[in-house]
Amino acid sequence: MEKVNDRNNQPHLFSSQEETLQTVYEKCREQTWPHLTNSTRKQYVDNFETCLLPKFGSRLVRKLATVELQIYFNSLSLNLSPKSIRLIHGTLRAALNQGNAWGMLDRNPAIGIKLPRKKSVKPPVVLGLGDRSADH
Repeated sequence: MEKVNDRNNQPHLFSSQEETLQTVYEKCREQTWPHLTNSTRKQYVDNFETCLLPKFGSRLVRKLATVELQIYFNSLSLNLSPKSIRLIHGTLRAALNQGNAWGMLDRNPAIGIKLPRKKSVKPPVVLGLGDRSADH
């Protein structure tokens, strides 16, 4: 039993070939996210639970491809603002960076993705004063 407990308390001994995005999420949430501000932690959890885990949660992180993630982030632009897409991407990138540091993957596939640019802001409409002679 002591050997089993030792192995369970040393996650780096597990085969990294079986690490899924769900595993990265759980380890980040337990080990590193408590050091983040409450608002950042909440944003990360929301992004993972609503967008990332439903699509990629069971995927092996070593098998995630940049082109596959690019296609996914492109599809988000139909329903989400560029800012929301950047926040979701930042969440994924940060978690995969941590997974990389822990030896769970060799490289971060979220690096190199082209995200939508900020939507151009329309120039302000200057309203004319109109005919002021009607006021007098």
